[in-house]
Amino acid sequence: MAKINVSKFKKAIIAIEAERARYPDAPHMKLGENPKLQKIRQVKNELLVESLEKAGLDTRKLAAVGKQHDVELKRATDKYRAEAIRRSRKKGAYYSSVMSQANAIVALDDPNRFASVAEPFLIWATPRSNIISDSQYAPAGSWAKFKVSSSGDETYKVSFYFLWSNPNTHGVVIDPFTFVVATGFIEADADRAYWLANTSNAGAEADFYLWQWWDQSQAPILSATASLGHVSALSEYFQADTESKSIAAGFILDAGTFFVPGGSTAVFEAAVSVSFESNTGTASADFESGNFNVTCPGVVFPVTQTPF
Repeated sequence: MAKINVSKFKKAIIAIEAERARYPDAPHMKLGENPKLQKIRQVKNELLVESLEKAGLDTRKLAAVGKQHDVELKRATDKYRAEAIRRSRKKGAYYSSVMSQANAIVALDDPNRFASVAEPFLIWATPRSNIISDSQYAPAGSWAKFKVSSSGDETYKVSFYFLWSNPNTHGVVIDPFTFVVATGFIEADADRAYWLANTSNAGAEADFYLWQWWDQSQAPILSATASLGHVSALSEYFQADTESKSIAAGFILDAGTFFVPGGSTAVFEAAVSVSFESNTGTASADFESGNFNVTCPGVVFPVTQTPF
């Protein structure tokens, strides 16, 4: 099997991810970061509060009740998070069944009809690799832990990179798929609003990318995605809001058929990405506490056509 210079590969994916960030496939307007709109929003809030006070509303009492709400909300959220972490320490039947199926399929290695790559050559994160707090490289049992948060508009990704070289002198068409199993917790906290709503969002997804590594266009050219979960907090009326979700999910991802020339190398990337968007407040994702982690047992593919 061919070898990839890991240092060179890291530089390549950093450059590609930086380019993706500059020119995303589906860019959206970041209205929450517009200073003029923020100023208008502040003025509107002040006018609304002033009008309510003139109409006889005791905004101080309303704010005090809002604080009580925020305290109870935090207590309930902390309890929910602690319970999710406690459950993670004992993997349930769902997690075990998904991993058993994944390991059984990865073990089916028939070079003539069926192939598998059970261990990644690299576990890496973008845009910052140091968000990975712990990881393990192991056949059919590689995993990573990470925890991230944001008060703006950001995306983080933790990836498992697998390498396969076509041993034939002729090209083949393969149909690769992978397993991504994730246990964790996402949360969106929207700061207290006085009248106009504040928002905070967090979402996580499993991704699978197919890279061609045999010419100058070294980049992911096919992909598949599945949602792990999304939360959205909306605060208003003198109180904060928090929305949380416990994640325990496993997916089989198939990005489609892929042609690999004879003697050439393909790279497969299985990942979990987390996206945040908040105009005020903080969103977070925890795939680190307790036994939370992201696991990828490997990449499997039948060789669907040979020779080509």
